[in-house]
Amino acid sequence: MRLALVGCAITFMALAVPDIAAALAPRLVSETELPGSISQLRVTSDGMRVVVLMEWLPPDFKTQLAVLDVDSKNNVVAKGLIALDIQGGDLALTPEGRQALVSARLKTRDSQALIAVDLSNADQPKELWRRVINARNLTLAGDASAYAASEPSEDHSEQYRIKVRWLTQQRPDLVLPTGTANLLDSTGVFSQHAEFLAYPTWGSGLALYRLSNKVPVSYEQEDAFFTDRHRCIAAVLRSGHILVDDNRAPRLGVYAPQAQLPRVAKLKHGPAGYCHRLDVVSDDSTLAFDDGRGIQQVDMSRPTEPTFGSSWELPPSVYPFAVAGQVLFASGGDHNRDLQIYRLDQPIPVTVDWKALDAAYSAVMEQYAAAVKRHEYSAFVPALTKLQEAGVSRALNVPVTDISPQRAAAIFNDYGFLEGKLTIDRQWNTAEAALRRALELDPQRMLAVLNLADLLRARLSTVTVPSEKQASILEVEALYNKYLSLGGKRTSEIDSFLRGATVRDRKLGDCDAIASYANSGQLQYFISTSAVDVKVGTKLMDLIFSTEGTAHVPVVYAFDSETDFPIEAPRLSASENEEDEENGSGLWTGDALGLVVYGTSAHILHYRDYRYPVRSRALSGNLSCAW
Repeated sequence: MRLALVGCAITFMALAVPDIAAALAPRLVSETELPGSISQLRVTSDGMRVVVLMEWLPPDFKTQLAVLDVDSKNNVVAKGLIALDIQGGDLALTPEGRQALVSARLKTRDSQALIAVDLSNADQPKELWRRVINARNLTLAGDASAYAASEPSEDHSEQYRIKVRWLTQQRPDLVLPTGTANLLDSTGVFSQHAEFLAYPTWGSGLALYRLSNKVPVSYEQEDAFFTDRHRCIAAVLRSGHILVDDNRAPRLGVYAPQAQLPRVAKLKHGPAGYCHRLDVVSDDSTLAFDDGRGIQQVDMSRPTEPTFGSSWELPPSVYPFAVAGQVLFASGGDHNRDLQIYRLDQPIPVTVDWKALDAAYSAVMEQYAAAVKRHEYSAFVPALTKLQEAGVSRALNVPVTDISPQRAAAIFNDYGFLEGKLTIDRQWNTAEAALRRALELDPQRMLAVLNLADLLRARLSTVTVPSEKQASILEVEALYNKYLSLGGKRTSEIDSFLRGATVRDRKLGDCDAIASYANSGQLQYFISTSAVDVKVGTKLMDLIFSTEGTAHVPVVYAFDSETDFPIEAPRLSASENEEDEENGSGLWTGDALGLVVYGTSAHILHYRDYRYPVRSRALSGNLSCAW
């Protein structure tokens, strides 16, 4: 049986600062097995009625809608069931639970089904109407009061427009302003009561529409040239503020309903994502999200000063769908068939059966070792899945009992190793936290020291805050030195990285330091393709490096660090002279641009590959380098 993975140098992804602590779990109060796998779930504002879509039910394997009532003691009573002639779909529910709205994409190109289901008699739900809509996308309001469709214009069948139709109010349809052509392949997000509608734009911006007026009022960010700066729209508040999960750094941004949608607040988070809001039928003062580990509240009572609230950790293989008040509705069990109800206001300590976890770990690692010996492709994937199902991540912040700290450290080390191999998204990765817990329990565990050093080294190029990058470099150096002091084997990668410390210790000037890092094979760890809060002259900017056109000419885009407005950053190009800088002839296919931070200086670097820097220009001051 293999108790620790081979400590070879591997490539890991970038990670955010770990923030996975969750000391409490919600209390499970009921569990009900349903006849099909739960794919969508919505709940009324009082938490007394649940509507679910279930997939792949025999004999015809079509989607079915089920109605369930919940009493004051959280007991579930199954009511009616209705088959829908669709596969998959999205679901919305009126606040009182008397009508559901289901949308699904049909096989015909740009064709959507929209179905209204009457739930006034919960024992006998019935289809009120069904429409087939010629639209690229449908967006449902969470309270089933409206929908938005990207459909062909009445005047030009090949031109599309966004039309909002109301279902619970006597209001005329609204056609969004003509600038919405860049929204047609996107799905939007409504605010409560469909007073606002927000979309991501093709140019990696945001568009917001105030729908309460007869003529919709629009706000739109300036085009950002496909820089992919936003991960998702997390929520739209009734005030019109948009909560967005950032793609450039692990943080949330709040954008105000004003001209150009300025960012008015930022909230840094750890290894989590905030794209799945759970409380779509509640007020906006406190939002609840599935953050990939459990439930995290975000206090939005003051949109310009958001804060994190309470959090709860969920058991493995439990998938949250909705929150109503202090009640959480989730799915789990065999094939995701169980409706589980939890009380958030009755938390219990997170507990771990360490002996059971140890037994599961031993079995998994034995199977993994055998698979590796057979040279099975991606043998780590089923091993990691089984460790996750056994609850390793849940154990990260639970005191160790019944097994030795060294044994627990072995579990966390191997889990961190496997997690690092699989996950490419730093915001969802718990590998760093697992490796740090292993070293907390067993500081002299040599392989954990090596694995953490490799992990942090591989993420250096994507650390977007210059001060954090400097701190990470120092930590990686310290970890490699500790690994060697514990008797670890020297490798060319370790020696190469530690030569970078020699460069820094020599206190070279910026130009000589960049050349020395290139010569020592370390330059790739100092180049970033995006960075936030970079000082450029007297301003703070967020920078994204990309390419443009079919020739993939490298370019840099700049955003104001406060407002997130795209701004012009003069002379950021590292081309040879001002004439080249104007016409772009200094950069072409095969060239690249990136940000290099050395000490307190930041440079835009023009390079051909990591061993061939061409020239650079400091972002503050007049220093430039050429090689």
